[in-house]
Amino acid sequence: MNLKMLLILSFVVFITGCVGNTNKDDEPRGNCVVTECIKQIEATDTILKVNEIIGFEYEKDNDKYIWKLDKKNSVTIDKSLDNQVVEATIEKDSIKNKDLDLSVYNDIKALLDNGKSLNYEEMVLKLGGINGTLAGKTSTTIRYIWVDRNERTFSATFSNKNNKCTIISIR
Repeated sequence: MNLKMLLILSFVVFITGCVGNTNKDDEPRGNCVVTECIKQIEATDTILKVNEIIGFEYEKDNDKYIWKLDKKNSVTIDKSLDNQVVEATIEKDSIKNKDLDLSVYNDIKALLDNGKSLNYEEMVLKLGGINGTLAGKTSTTIRYIWVDRNERTFSATFSNKNNKCTIISIR
């Protein structure tokens, strides 16, 4: 490469900022990853307490407080409802399990429809012994999700009072 070409290339890189340019949203931030942060947050925690747990201040959107941990993962507290809701947005690819078989969904739904509720441990057994990922909390419920190899998400909400499943969904 001749000197003239090298100078032109250096000038272009300098002007466009191509070298070392990273998107700030891609960089993880905070004291914990999303799946650990949500475990530490209680549904009754104040916004200031959550700031301390996560390690930085929220962004506000109406009655929702959002902590963007990176481009695909965040924690949200929704105060618009009577019961404060803590939700984790989790990149599916990071928690998907190739061994998860969601063909049991209709069996689980039939049990619930017929008044037979499952606790978390029974749900894990129905799903082949695969633990869920904590994805949401209120003062009265806790929600876990499971993601299969095709990125279908099974969600189950359990009562804090008796640990029984009250709601399931699949998408």
